[in-house]
Amino acid sequence: MDTLTTKTEELLSSAIKYADEFEQLYVNSSVVFDNCFDKIKNQAIITIEVLGVYIDFWKRNLIREEDINEMSLENEDRILLVTKALFIFTISAIEFNIRQIIANNSTHPLIECINRKEKLIEYFNPIYDSLPEDIKEKFKPFKKKLTDTPPLDAIRRIVDKSKLIDLITDSEINQWIFILEVRNITVHNDLIGSKDMNIEIDNRKFTIRDKEVMRDDLDFFIFMTHKATQHYYNWLKRNYSLVKHGYNF
Repeated sequence: MDTLTTKTEELLSSAIKYADEFEQLYVNSSVVFDNCFDKIKNQAIITIEVLGVYIDFWKRNLIREEDINEMSLENEDRILLVTKALFIFTISAIEFNIRQIIANNSTHPLIECINRKEKLIEYFNPIYDSLPEDIKEKFKPFKKKLTDTPPLDAIRRIVDKSKLIDLITDSEINQWIFILEVRNITVHNDLIGSKDMNIEIDNRKFTIRDKEVMRDDLDFFIFMTHKATQHYYNWLKRNYSLVKHGYNF
């Protein structure tokens, strides 16, 4: 379990480094920069502190031998809750910050991606209403999926468009998509997959299966949090370069 603390400390070190670097980069920029890395840093510190309590409790051998298996599972559940909170908080901070960065520059090539409230269902409804009743019945499941689809300014749209203007690389895009899918099923579906997905990141293989609970090692959410933080750092670094040198697309 000490490995979990070590890996969270590595995330903390990255967040501190990124926060300091971007304070310097954006201090004279026309972009108003809300340093989300400070928020990630603080959440990482809280996570380390809470993990320390659980690890210390386990090390003090206060558990009766006959209760070890049950307590071990309970401890794992607590650790997953804490690290899951770290992951969700980080993605939310990144999502808020990336919208803020774009919104603070009216000439940003991604400006059309934000502040859009319309949903795909609004475009589909007129078509659906014109269909014969028997055809409508067949399209009902599809209509329900569109109804549940978030507004068009969702982070996934920003990520897809970022790839088109080289703010996200070919090697990063699938990792972004996978991380966002993990966030979605974590928040909305109790980690039950809504589609099949496979990916390899840093020589680790991860799998999401439709209608199955996603399972992985205890460090899973720490790993994904660190990877998301690194990817957003890269996005901001490239975005700064575009702001500094102008947009030429």
